[in-house]
Amino acid sequence: MKDVFIIGGGPAGTKVAQELRILGFEGNITIFEDRFLGGECTNVGCIPSKTLYNFAKLRILCKKQANVNIEINPSTIINTVKKVVNTIRKGIEYNLKRYDIKVENKIAKVRNNRIVIDEKEYGFDVLVLSTGSSPLTLGYKDEKILTNRELWGNYFDDFINEVSKGIKVLIVGGGYIGLETASMLSTIFTNSNFTLIEKEKDIIFTADTDVINEIKKNFQKNNQNLTILTNTTIKNITKNSDNLIVEYETPEGIKKEEFNFIIMSIGRKINNPIENLKTLEFDEYLRLKNSENIWLAGDITGGKMLAHKAEFQAKLVAHNIIQKKPTKRFTKTNDLQIPSIMFSIPEAGWYGLTEKEVKEMGIEYIVKKSFLSANARAIADNSREGFVKIIYNNRGEILGTHVVASNVSELINIPMVYNSETIVYPHPTLSEIFNELL
Repeated sequence: MKDVFIIGGGPAGTKVAQELRILGFEGNITIFEDRFLGGECTNVGCIPSKTLYNFAKLRILCKKQANVNIEINPSTIINTVKKVVNTIRKGIEYNLKRYDIKVENKIAKVRNNRIVIDEKEYGFDVLVLSTGSSPLTLGYKDEKILTNRELWGNYFDDFINEVSKGIKVLIVGGGYIGLETASMLSTIFTNSNFTLIEKEKDIIFTADTDVINEIKKNFQKNNQNLTILTNTTIKNITKNSDNLIVEYETPEGIKKEEFNFIIMSIGRKINNPIENLKTLEFDEYLRLKNSENIWLAGDITGGKMLAHKAEFQAKLVAHNIIQKKPTKRFTKTNDLQIPSIMFSIPEAGWYGLTEKEVKEMGIEYIVKKSFLSANARAIADNSREGFVKIIYNNRGEILGTHVVASNVSELINIPMVYNSETIVYPHPTLSEIFNELL
């Protein structure tokens, strides 16, 4: 094996490349990335949003600890977010150069088991597909209808400047991305009004009921400028001068409302680079079915589209490429152990099974629950909202962990050590530094 080609330079693609070098691969490694290294996460997702989230936490802390309402200059937010993104992007570029990994800023596809670049076809020894995903939309197009790519990308400056003045913003989608966006924006920009619409009967329907209720309770308490509408669907969006008229159906009937911006967070679809293949099927080793030398990692595998899942899969793929016979598997058990984190205030996170799922499976179980209101550090930090809940089976094995607290992203891994060989550190967190060491 002389060459490894990787299509996609996000968390999965760059991790595969670096891990191959760490494992001793000395052949050529080339990443094809047509947008920007670091993928959605670094450039228009996790990193810019968590930088903004820090401003929200700062505002809450000042209010709680000193009863002071601080105002944050929009230019400070814009410059800080851009600086953080550029720093991380440069770090990725430096690491790839250090590991002698070549990067080609070109669109690459797969046709008839060959890589296609500029309509020229090339053979390969090993190919890794880590092309990520794209935001779903409802089909409406306007410069003020933003997906994550516009919100954290080309329209970020204008949006932050406008929302700081006091406007109305509609957020479509009540999953954890939509909710954390609503949480941070409504916390920082208190003179603007935000409405979140979710078509399901409740927000974050994949979470346990008590997690959902705790999150809603804190939104009602801390975010007076945020309205959450569930069981609600968009019927039509039209333009009125510079603003958008949204017609939506609630259980009480159809309503019309005018908004300055709409943020879409209704899910994502995989980017499939293989021509004439509509469905990508792969085995438990993350190898494309009916292929010996094409591997998949990251959002392209579907399911939870998270950066830390992408990096975990990337490490498995790198090991399987190196080994003559693949041994590192990605199973349903692995997938259950991937934590979901919502960076709201407070944060929420979970992995494993919910109580509802355990009941439906007919498993005997025990629940242990501890509230942050009785925790000494939480009291000292004036962050007593939330709880930690662990679900055990009758053998004492952990079936699920569910947490609402101010630092869930750093807490969620602790129970994983108890009875699991799969430990996935959430991104972006301090705890993930152990990914490089363990």
